[in-house]
Amino acid sequence: MKTGSIEHLKAILADPDRLREQWQSLALRPHSSLSHTPYRGNPFAPRVSYGRHRGPAPSNSHQAAVLMALLPWHNAWAIPLTLRPATLSEHAGQVSFPGGRCELGETPEQAACREYTEELGCPSDPMELIGPLPSLYVFASRHRVVPLLGLSSELPQMRPNADEVAKVLFLPLEQLMEISPAVRTTKRGTMHVETLGFWLDGHWIWGATAIMLGELKFRFERISQMA
Repeated sequence: MKTGSIEHLKAILADPDRLREQWQSLALRPHSSLSHTPYRGNPFAPRVSYGRHRGPAPSNSHQAAVLMALLPWHNAWAIPLTLRPATLSEHAGQVSFPGGRCELGETPEQAACREYTEELGCPSDPMELIGPLPSLYVFASRHRVVPLLGLSSELPQMRPNADEVAKVLFLPLEQLMEISPAVRTTKRGTMHVETLGFWLDGHWIWGATAIMLGELKFRFERISQMA
């Protein structure tokens, strides 16, 4: 992404109301050259049906939400990601957004903010919720995940929950806007699967997390082109 476009995007991020307006405006342009079918042609989508993410979710799937939080970091912007401990029953050792399953009666917004606080040990109150991306069905764990973009003017002091977070990684905005998929062979049970993703601080980002980041990158590219 060109430097001028990055600077234009940063100017938009400095104004949450403007960002929210353009985020919603883009979502309402289904036939515009600035829009596309969500997740179709996503560069990080898996190549085999084992990890499919598009298509209708079955009736026994679970509603979940994640928070894609943009935080001020080293005089720029970055998104916190969590390295999940190897002891967890689902997605162990993988990198994800703070988030989880919606509790009874919770909206995706409430669930994403609650999970953000529980996992990172910091309040979500300063966070401006900008809006959602379309939900993504994660085949491996049967979750329909709603990714929500949040924006904060301050970097909170984090006290990660060691039961859920082994390490917090920060993905700089500039790196997000430049990512392109690499290929790595991953063993899933008895299968060896080529996964598409990218490296961040020595950790492999793939699967639903990489797909949602690819979609966020696409949305930011389009927003930077809007007047």
